[in-house]
Amino acid sequence: MKKGISLLFLVSFFSFVLMTLFACKMGSDGLTADQAMLANVAKDGQLTPAQSNIFKRGEAVGYVLVNVSKFKKDKAGLNWFDMDLQVKDPDGKVLLEKKAVLGNKGHIALPDDIVPSPHAVFVTSSKLKPGKYTFSITIYDKIGKGSVSKSTTFILK
Repeated sequence: MKKGISLLFLVSFFSFVLMTLFACKMGSDGLTADQAMLANVAKDGQLTPAQSNIFKRGEAVGYVLVNVSKFKKDKAGLNWFDMDLQVKDPDGKVLLEKKAVLGNKGHIALPDDIVPSPHAVFVTSSKLKPGKYTFSITIYDKIGKGSVSKSTTFILK
């Protein structure tokens, strides 16, 4: 009896795994990002990878997604991407929220259907309280209807 139940469990488990893998394959039309990272922002606007997630109040905090891919093209051969961003304070209150940041400016031809480094910058102020903040970016494919969202936390000292 125990062997029968164990065998039934294993068959059910492997069926679930196969269905999940199949569903992931079917959902592969969505966007992907190789990586997401915090960045330091120089006075000239240049972004460099941050060595830690700790920033001083008054510093700008950058958040970069790397190689967002699998965008679809329209009949004219153009891609169309857009971006939403959000920053929440340590209490979960939304400090910054912008939707559809690019609008028509994101309707362009992307080499290999990849956006190499979409990013956003949040300029902190000395008035913000110290603590852990959450930075979120969502990139949308307005043609293929896929999206990818990434969030990270950073600490203001």
